[in-house]
Amino acid sequence: MEEMKKVTDGVVDVIVYPSATDKNRNRGFAFVEYESHKAAAMARRKLIPETLQLWGLNIQVDWAEPEKDVDEETMQRVRVLYVRNLMLSTSEETLQEEFSRGRRGSVERVKKLTDYAFVHYRSRQDALDALRLMDGALIDGALVAVSLAKPAGGREGGGATWRRGGGARGYVGRNPAMVAGGGQTGDGLFVFQREDGGMEGRNCTSPRPPLPLHLGNPCLVELKYTGKTTNLANYLKRKHGITQVTTPNNVAETTPPLSYFFPQTLSRTSKRALDVTSAIANFICKDMRTYSVVENEGFRDLLHTLEPRYVMPSRQHFSEKCIPNLYNEVKARVKCDLEKATRVAITTDGWTSHTIEAYVTVTSHHIDSDWNMKNYVLQTRVLNEAHTGKNIGSVHRVGDKDKNPALVTDNASNMTVAGVEANLSPHCFGHTINLATQRGLKCTAAARLLGRVRHIVAFFHKSTVASAVLKERQTLLGLPEHKLKQDVITCWNSSYDMLERFLEQQAAVCASLLDQKMRKEACDVNTLNESDISAAEDLVGLLSPVKVATTIMCEEKQPTLSMITPLKAKLLDHLKISEEDYTLVTEIKLTMAGDLRDRYVNVQQILHKASALDPRFKKLPYTSVEDEEKTFECLITEAAALWDQTKRKALAQLFGDTNNQTEKSSRRITQAEMVKYKDTDSLTLDGNALD
Repeated sequence: MEEMKKVTDGVVDVIVYPSATDKNRNRGFAFVEYESHKAAAMARRKLIPETLQLWGLNIQVDWAEPEKDVDEETMQRVRVLYVRNLMLSTSEETLQEEFSRGRRGSVERVKKLTDYAFVHYRSRQDALDALRLMDGALIDGALVAVSLAKPAGGREGGGATWRRGGGARGYVGRNPAMVAGGGQTGDGLFVFQREDGGMEGRNCTSPRPPLPLHLGNPCLVELKYTGKTTNLANYLKRKHGITQVTTPNNVAETTPPLSYFFPQTLSRTSKRALDVTSAIANFICKDMRTYSVVENEGFRDLLHTLEPRYVMPSRQHFSEKCIPNLYNEVKARVKCDLEKATRVAITTDGWTSHTIEAYVTVTSHHIDSDWNMKNYVLQTRVLNEAHTGKNIGSVHRVGDKDKNPALVTDNASNMTVAGVEANLSPHCFGHTINLATQRGLKCTAAARLLGRVRHIVAFFHKSTVASAVLKERQTLLGLPEHKLKQDVITCWNSSYDMLERFLEQQAAVCASLLDQKMRKEACDVNTLNESDISAAEDLVGLLSPVKVATTIMCEEKQPTLSMITPLKAKLLDHLKISEEDYTLVTEIKLTMAGDLRDRYVNVQQILHKASALDPRFKKLPYTSVEDEEKTFECLITEAAALWDQTKRKALAQLFGDTNNQTEKSSRRITQAEMVKYKDTDSLTLDGNALD
């Protein structure tokens, strides 16, 4: 720069690129930037006579062709870095490793061409992070320069874009003329002179074979030039012994296509992009993910692997557009389905979050015209008011009473009052079984046994030493490495699960409590004696059918009213007193049976009719013959009444009135249908009653 300032005015900057083979030498040319076009024109006029020397060498000067600007929108999508000033010996593997330091796996591929390379990233953010990290970094002893790659034009050597102009005559020779700063001789250049006297240059360094540095002074031989370089190649071969000359075909081979830098991306309005965006919105809703998941690196890598052309929208796009649109679509669909439903059942429960906020969730259930069960969560809302039956009932009031809704809740007193307030019938059978079990386990002997087991389990949960010793004993005894379970009163079957797991690990627990490491910590923890172990085994045997019953109710995809009476009858049969029962078991059986027997007394006939209409339980084996006949007689009467009502409407439109003959015929038809229904084989217990 200092040398150029001595001979010209208005110099702003001088750009010199190091040689590809020796970083201590330059490439034999430089770019000089001036403060204005006028200053550059004056400098060109002064330097173009080729009489001025720098470091004892003649220089050749011409206008540099500027790179074409790329629009900002295109540059915002660039995820490729252009790296120059590399050593020829630097490999693509080295570049992959160096440019992946910020985040492993972020580099998609690397393409190295002599002393420059293009590094492709999976995401733009990874490219920007690497740009900040690697610009000016030292790789294999060379300080590299890193920038965002541009989509238009080919980058060669020093990174400038050059175009070979048209003309009629060419000159070849050594061009130290564009050296600025160090005075060292650079690599060779092809130099072409246009008819208008202008000059343009193209660097001939690798991947094109460099011209030898011992050519001496320019030979100034005039060659015919008509668009191809054949004459020039023949001259170089004949006079200078150069047998490999780069032709335009070679240029095409070494210049990557535009698609190499910018893989095709999906338009955001294309069907494929809209489908992927819709799937992401569904994923966020169904799995209850936060909107920030679309910014997570792992999720973006997954999407890029599945669909590399997809451009991830921002989180605001999902929170402000996709999810609200999806909510409106689902709301309209649910509303339409509920309007078509004949009857609707509602289940509800209150719960408390980890942040100690009270919520209540309301879910609807109905059977559609195709006999498929439909379940929809209608609302989850904060319930800051006191959890009284009146306040909860106000939440459950249903606007459309024509649907004759039924409310299913637990058996808490406030939920019972809520059902009355909302004019709905409550009670969940699974919770009814749980309440009966809890009352049975409150017996003195059972409560004492469960208390001792809880104390032992809590000790192993709180002590890290005890937990480690237990694992050692499990390994030595060949027992599965299962953790002990702590029961929770509000969790169904949790007492059964705690006892079952304790009996499974009883040998390892006893051995752990006797270990020397545990003497100080376990001084107040006592193991169970033989009678306690026997009582625990009997208790597990007693509660096993109870767990099966509640599991059936919870896992049933299409639970119906018809299951209540058969399950209740089976449990009452299981709870009958036997002579072999110990005092503990007898006491629990009496308590549980008394509680279950008093449940659903007022709706017994409805439950019988529901079971009779279920092809799995239509034989009603758990009822007396008298109750069975009474149940089917009620069904025949109700079916005949429905038949008459429908028939009267049709006949009234035709004849105005009906007679008794219609009533008699409708009853005979329904009786015949009921006999045919009873004579068919029952459906297997694992069958679907709604099919």
